This record gives sequence, structure tokens and C-alpha cells, in this order.
Amino acid sequence: MFIANSASGTVSVIDPDAGVVLDEFHVGGRLTDLAATSDGKHLLLTDAAGDRLVLVDERDGRRDGHFKIAVALQIRGEPVSVCLAHSDRFCSVASLWAHRVTLVSLRDERSGPNLSLHGQIDLPFAPRTQCLSADDARLFVADAFGGQIAVIDTKAAAVVSICQFDGHNIRGLALDEAQNELIVAHQLLDEQIATTASHISWGGVISNVLRSIPLTELVPARDSQSSGPIVPRTLAHWSLDPLGKTGDGLGDPSALTLTSDGQIAVALGGVDKIAWRALGARSFIQRPVGAQPVALATDRQNRRLFVANRLDDSISVIDLAEASVRETISLGPRPEPNAVERGERLFYDARLSLHGWYSCHSCHTDGHTSGLLNDNLGDGTFGYPKRIPSLLGTVNTAPWAWNGSQPDLTEQIRSSLVNTMHGPPEGASDRNVSELAAYLETLAPPPGLGRARGDVPPTRGAQLFNDLHCTTCHAGTRFTSAATYDVGVHDPHGATHFNPPSLLGVSQRGPFFHDGRSGTLRDVFERHHHGDTHGLVPRDLDSLVVYLNSL
Repeated sequence: MFIANSASGTVSVIDPDAGVVLDEFHVGGRLTDLAATSDGKHLLLTDAAGDRLVLVDERDGRRDGHFKIAVALQIRGEPVSVCLAHSDRFCSVASLWAHRVTLVSLRDERSGPNLSLHGQIDLPFAPRTQCLSADDARLFVADAFGGQIAVIDTKAAAVVSICQFDGHNIRGLALDEAQNELIVAHQLLDEQIATTASHISWGGVISNVLRSIPLTELVPARDSQSSGPIVPRTLAHWSLDPLGKTGDGLGDPSALTLTSDGQIAVALGGVDKIAWRALGARSFIQRPVGAQPVALATDRQNRRLFVANRLDDSISVIDLAEASVRETISLGPRPEPNAVERGERLFYDARLSLHGWYSCHSCHTDGHTSGLLNDNLGDGTFGYPKRIPSLLGTVNTAPWAWNGSQPDLTEQIRSSLVNTMHGPPEGASDRNVSELAAYLETLAPPPGLGRARGDVPPTRGAQLFNDLHCTTCHAGTRFTSAATYDVGVHDPHGATHFNPPSLLGVSQRGPFFHDGRSGTLRDVFERHHHGDTHGLVPRDLDSLVVYLNSL
């Protein structure tokens, strides 16, 4: 068994029967995913820090866990997942900030294994989780933040359909070929329900679910005469299987797997649990595992489920027949965590909310944003939900809250813990607040979409940004300011002035404005005439948008 270790940039090799680590070798960078060929001779790893796909080859044909890097292929835009074809002939790589899937061919040549680019598919969302059909003909790719799924024809290297539904944080996909369904693990946020304790307790604010979608809904018959871009369709048919109940929220479902004998298992990353259900059973069995379970694998006999626990460097081994945690395999000694590491653990801990329904990550996905609205006391009002902001780069964007009412980051964090999460009183302790702030201070803003794709912005866009006085509100290298401004997007409750968000990484966010009234950056200018842009000719508007995409 192979485990990619993100922080150290290493791969651990484990004997799952003996429960021991056989070897650990260095690959480098920040490893985000791993796939092994069916013969176990080659490993494919995504390195987000190095923007590359790495092929690791078994050294000298030995089968004792010794490997070496054979070849690396540059993949722009922070590659976060790799999906290997059942045939081992190609793989797909999802690049988060480039909004792109890259298809890569694998070939064994005389000089050794090699990788070559087969195709690139740009998407209207940031991708992360992927899975392939049994015949490798269809690739299903999920939105990393919102509720969209794209279906890609792998032979043509083209999108054939995009579906959307109410949901966010899609972290698990599994194809049930027997039922002809795609099973999706995700969260549901009701934008119109305020974050009161009573609403949270029964899962009314955020719920955790498995959604089963018929493949006929995802890949409908398409008119042979149709052409042009794929327009996202809203799903018409599906079924929901709730995870959690009153008093037991089971926050943040993540990895999902189906065994060959019909069992389904899902990792519950926010509450450090694993849940599984046998074929035909109505309820899930739950067992505690290590800190933040994020990946699952089973043995060939479907007897054991292996759970990778990201935040304590361990593998939990579940005996499915006995319904027990058989053992915990340590990946090595772990030093005492510092304040930043403790803050990260708190950020992903759903037990900071009432009954464990959701964590900070549930709304601010991996520190970014789900793009949805939430009705809480962040600006001192209930009844008019506001867009969830990204926390990437937030340390440099004071003051906080949409009305700029909070000058202190730690107090903003404390307010969120108390008024948005309603967890146990100790959850909002001074130490927890300080450690969460320490973690948030490490989060850098994402690259702009254009920069992630390697595009060169026209100088005309930067000049227009200055000439149109955009720098009045979005000033300096942080592209924000501490004041509040009336830009004509008023709150029905009477609020007229809002603090401008930073434009760093603005192309990775959306919808825009405090209430999400603009779906795209172009819409900000064309429909709402933001700033002094109403007189721009189309060519200049294009240049301005391209410039914003580069920030």
C-alpha cells in the first residue's frame, strides 16, 4: 500500500498484512494525490507546489518497495488529483486554479516509462474529485467548491455535459455500475435559514448527504445538430441519503468508496469517523478513526477498509466483518504540533459547531469559499444572507465583515465560532481563537485564472484599471482599502456602504457583490455598471476582464 505524504513530499510504502512501514522515499513538493498501476510497478503523483505530474518507477524490477522518479510532466494551475484509467493507458489530472483537466498518455518505451500530453479540457469551475467509468470512456469531474459535475469524453478530450445541483464541498465520487448511478458525497447549505442553534441542531443550516444520480441524468442524449458551448443543466432526478441526525451531525463527508460486494463507505473528515453500510442495509455503522480521514481503500477480498488520516499521519484498518478498528498504523514519529498546525486542525473540526454538523472548512472550503450565501450575525443582522468570503489572503484585508465593522481578526473568528457555529463554549476559547488566527495568517491568495493557465495579460487592461479610478477602492498591492463605499448595491435592510474585498484571486471567486447578484466578472460591469465602466467599448471591457483574471 502506498501513501502520499503532502507536507513532507514523501511516499510511504506499507505492508498491510504486517501493519508496518517498509520504506519511505522522497518525491518532493506538496503531494496531493496518488494512483498506482494495476501491477504496482508505477506510481503517479500530483505535486501541487511544483505544478507537475510525477511518474515513479520501480527500481531494477525489484518488488521490495524501492522506487525512483522516472519522469515528470508540467501541469499548470495546482494539480490536486490524478485518476488512472482501468487500462493503465492514460490518466487525468485536475488542476484547481487553472479550471482544467489534462489527459496524459502512459507508455512503456525501451528507455523506460514515459508521459505525454493527450489533451486539455477547460472547465467553468475549479475541479478536484474525479472518477472514470469502467470502460474508461467517461470521466466524471466535480466542482471543488460548488455543486457542478462535468462529464468528459476521454477519447475526444471534450466535455459532453455539465450538471448542477444544490450542494457544495463535493469530496467523494463513486460509480455504481450495477445501479447505473453516480454517488456523490457533499454538503447542502440552505441560504435562507439563519444560523440559530435550533436551526443548526436538526441540520437545517448545513446537512451532510450522499446523492445518487442516474447516469442518464448526467449524460443525456444530445441533439446531433446542437453546437456551441455546453450549458450547465439543473438535475431533475436524484435521491438523497442523509448522513447525520439531530444530535449527531457527521460533518464534512470526504472520501467515498464502493466495494465489489456492494458495501459503501464514506469518510467523515469533520468528526474523525468512518461510516459504512452493507448492501441492502438501511443504516450506517460508525467507528472513530484518526484525525481528518481523507482517503479510503479496500483489500481485494473486501475484508479490510484502510483509512488515511491526514492530520495525525496514520492509517486506520477497519475489519468490515467484525465492524471494528483492527489496528492503527503509524507512518512515523510526529513532532508536537505548533500553533499553526493546531489551528489547521481546528479549522477542519466540525465539533466546533453544534452537534458536529459543520466546520469552518464547510463554508470556507480549504480556506477559500463555497461561493454560497449564509445568514448569520457577521454584519449584525439576520434576514438577509451575505456571500461567504474567501479566507485566502484574509490576513491582509482588514477590516472584516461586509460592512467593515470588525477591525480585529481574532474577534471576527470569535464571532463566527459563537454566532455561526454555536458549538461548545470551550470551542471559542482564547487559545482556539489565537490558533485559528495563526493558521489563517498562513493562507495566501490564489493565483488568478489567467495566471494559473499561463496567459499573459494585455497592458491595456492594467492601464484601464488605473484610468477608471478602480484604485480608489481597490488600492495598492492588496487591491483593497479599509473604508466602506456606496456602489449602488444596497441591502433591503438599509445597508448602503460595504467594504471592498481584495481583488487578488478575484477570478477564482463568484458570484460577486455581497449578495451574489453578479454571476461573472463581465456581469459586474455589463449589467451593474460597476465603477465608471458603463462607457467601455467591448474590446476595452475584454482587456479589463483579462487583467482582473491575472490578479
